[in-house]
Amino acid sequence: MTPVRAVALKPRPFPPRQADWRAERLLGLMGDDWLAGEWDPESQLVLPAPGGRLTRVLRCSVPGCENDGYTSTRLCTRHRHEFDASESQDLESWLASP
Repeated sequence: MTPVRAVALKPRPFPPRQADWRAERLLGLMGDDWLAGEWDPESQLVLPAPGGRLTRVLRCSVPGCENDGYTSTRLCTRHRHEFDASESQDLESWLASP
């Protein structure tokens, strides 16, 4: 039986990563602030944020509500029911009330 000899391996450095032409083109078309908070340059991913430029669904109009708003009033389902139950006709005054 032959003895096993340990050999130290030197890690080879990875070649520098070349920029993807598609990412370069995307950045050139949108500018620096067009997708602020939605473009991750490190991973080169577009991560749509609720209420951002890439989403069609906006946040509820009630301050502090993080639910999605629907229809032209942009109220979530819960706040839409509350507004309908309040018998108020003016959405702006209802939103300003506590």
